[in-house]
Amino acid sequence: MLTRVGLLILKILVVVLIGWVFWPQFRWNEFADALARTSGPTALAVLTLFWFQAVMAALRWRWILRQLGHPLTTGASVEAWLVGQCASQILPAVVGGDAARIIRLRRYDVPTTDALVSVVIDRFAGFVALVVLSAFTVPMLTAYKTTLIPDEIFWAVGMSCLLVAIVLLSLRWTANTAVFRRIPRLAQVQAALRALRPTKEGLLLFTLIGLGTNMTVIISAFLLDRKSVV
Repeated sequence: MLTRVGLLILKILVVVLIGWVFWPQFRWNEFADALARTSGPTALAVLTLFWFQAVMAALRWRWILRQLGHPLTTGASVEAWLVGQCASQILPAVVGGDAARIIRLRRYDVPTTDALVSVVIDRFAGFVALVVLSAFTVPMLTAYKTTLIPDEIFWAVGMSCLLVAIVLLSLRWTANTAVFRRIPRLAQVQAALRALRPTKEGLLLFTLIGLGTNMTVIISAFLLDRKSVV
């Protein structure tokens, strides 16, 4: 039987192998140059912001899981969220990270259906926060210095707002349509959706965390870019 150290080494080798397969365009020399141009205080600030983002995002996910009847601790939520983030950096898009989160929840005895619903709702909540933030900020940025913002950005924000409305209506309709109760798997999804009752505290939590997680990314990008320009 593999020891804990041996199992950890095996996991690292698997991650490196997956990264080598899916990141053929990765250039180590450019990565090393970027690290060399980044000062210690800047790197520490960005890492601190990342940890704030991890805790905030995990708290939002934890609230969803509690609504579904699975009271995970804050530490367990952060750990499962970080596993998903790690997978997202290696596997294509964010689907791999979401799948890793669903699998990780099995360790805490969360049924697959509830885990799937929690991840989908969590991902959708983050998307809604980003759309709302964009809807409020893009009109104030009709021009940046002398460069006009492309019309495609306004179309993207508008279509995203429409998509949010459609998905919200679809979730409400799906949760209350009796025909889905005849299909076992869909009936479980339907029951999980009905268990998610939006409250004032929950909406306030989602708003603050949605704003906070996006601001950590914005500030981190500003710090790294500012350092690279200097």
